[in-house]
Amino acid sequence: SKKTFIMKKITLLLIACLSTGLTFGQAPKKVLLEDFTGTWCGYCPRGKTVMEDCMNTYPNVIGITDHDGDGMANAFSNAIISGLGVSVFPNGSVDRFLFSGETTVGMSTSKWKSKCASRLLTATPVAVSFTSTYNTSTRALSVTVTANFVGSSSGDLRINCLLIEDGIVMTSDPQANYMGNGCSSP
Repeated sequence: SKKTFIMKKITLLLIACLSTGLTFGQAPKKVLLEDFTGTWCGYCPRGKTVMEDCMNTYPNVIGITDHDGDGMANAFSNAIISGLGVSVFPNGSVDRFLFSGETTVGMSTSKWKSKCASRLLTATPVAVSFTSTYNTSTRALSVTVTANFVGSSSGDLRINCLLIEDGIVMTSDPQANYMGNGCSSP
């Protein structure tokens, strides 16, 4: 009957809303974990290990790596590292957020997991989604970003889009690795 069909639709919609965990005024929280590293840094593989642990523990953590002083560094990674005042490696930031009691957004790998957990508990007033198309012949990438505000917000709001390379192998710039060479290394 028509009533049954409408009721099934409402039930399915309610189940979909419950399964996403969305309620009015909330959007799914994602956390950006940035690992500041360089292939010259023998202790920096620890950052990759900690980042993978954070992403496995918290699926809403997005991990990226910014390189410094090696063949994968570029003007953008240099500007980010310099702009955030990072001078010790390995180092990282969580949402580029300055946590209470910290003097800089950059922090040691030992703090990443707890700071990711903390940031995941904060509400975000905007749900962000995107679509993209890539033209293989012209190598043109087009990205459309949509920001749906589900709560109130004010201040200087910005959207950044990052294109991330993965699986890079640079035999001319091998990774130094001191992992396992001391009691503080995993």
